[in-house]
Amino acid sequence: MATTKEDNVDYQHSHLWLLTLADKKVTQLTSGDHFHVRDFVWNPDSQRLAVNAMPAPDMGTLMETQIYLLDVRTFTCDPITPRRTFSPCWSPDGTQLVYERGEANSLEGAFYKNSYLEIISLHDGSTTRVDTAFDENMNPLKWVDDGIYFYAFQRTSIRLFLVTENDWTIRSIVPDEMDDFVAMRYSFTADGSFCAVIYATTDHSTEVGIIETTSGTITTLTDYDAPTREWQLAKHEIYTWESSDGTPIEGILTKPHDFDPSQKYPLLVITHGGPTWISLTARLFGYERRLYPIQQWVAQGAVVLQPNYRGSAGYGEAFRSLNVRELGIGDYADVISGVDALVAEGFIDETRMGKMGWSQGGYISAFTTTYSDRFAAVSVGAGISNWMTYYVNTDIHPFTINYLKATPW
Repeated sequence: MATTKEDNVDYQHSHLWLLTLADKKVTQLTSGDHFHVRDFVWNPDSQRLAVNAMPAPDMGTLMETQIYLLDVRTFTCDPITPRRTFSPCWSPDGTQLVYERGEANSLEGAFYKNSYLEIISLHDGSTTRVDTAFDENMNPLKWVDDGIYFYAFQRTSIRLFLVTENDWTIRSIVPDEMDDFVAMRYSFTADGSFCAVIYATTDHSTEVGIIETTSGTITTLTDYDAPTREWQLAKHEIYTWESSDGTPIEGILTKPHDFDPSQKYPLLVITHGGPTWISLTARLFGYERRLYPIQQWVAQGAVVLQPNYRGSAGYGEAFRSLNVRELGIGDYADVISGVDALVAEGFIDETRMGKMGWSQGGYISAFTTTYSDRFAAVSVGAGISNWMTYYVNTDIHPFTINYLKATPW
């Protein structure tokens, strides 16, 4: 690790080191105050590395992230891709590299427009775009003889796909009926026939499993759910409504296990951060335990709604673009229309409603305090209350100007 001090801020730059097992020799491979390693992957020849790096470990330099080719024999380390390229994966023969490429100019939609897969040849530096009609960000995981595995957000799930190398057709690896499947941690065998995965569903919290990629069959190896099996846990379900402008909105609704529609229940509304994130039907105790204890609140008789408001991931580029230059306004309309839809169902006690959220969800909560008196209490978690102070006091400048289309002033 190398420490620098710039603009009165201490940064910890991550660098790569090589440990040779035969002689236990340790060699530093990267250095410098303007080079911060995000991740890396070995070439099949074990002599070169694809290194994903940015100038500093702060979001202000995110758009400058590139992929470098590092030769452990000569210690050369040169950039080989444009800016805003991520997640490198080698071809089976090691002559090509696939990576996720996004819009580098934040004013042109770097956060809300789809990224895509691009391939670069190490022979001549030529590039090829993986040309598909897939309407979501594609996050590459493993390149095998049959094609390139990637994961992507799909409404209220995070799923595994394969794009074939010959015609760029896309196949879902996990069966379509598992529309509650959520996983982002994958580890493949060399030929890609099996994949270890950490996943969750509506009925199960995170477990370790093996996916047979040809059939999509999942074999679960752990049973972390065992201690909770006798608990009366509530199920997350999908709830849909229309926003004030007619935009279809989905959310996650959680009701007590002994729910009675003839009764009146307090309502708690939780908005996720991002905004390019999603609320999920899967049982993710980590989120629910660290931020908002949904299961405990529902066990005490509350109904919980988590809207996937405009700008959320998983619904395509057009939906993610709906809150550009409208942050808070359209988001609020999506949230409050969901509340109205639930109230119309007849089982919500309108005198006992609360609103909360973290980060972008906190901003929506702050926005709610000035636009509505429907809620008895509002909690703002790490939310933005002033765009100008946020812009000058944080390192997330690309996000700000991406959605505002300008600096706040």
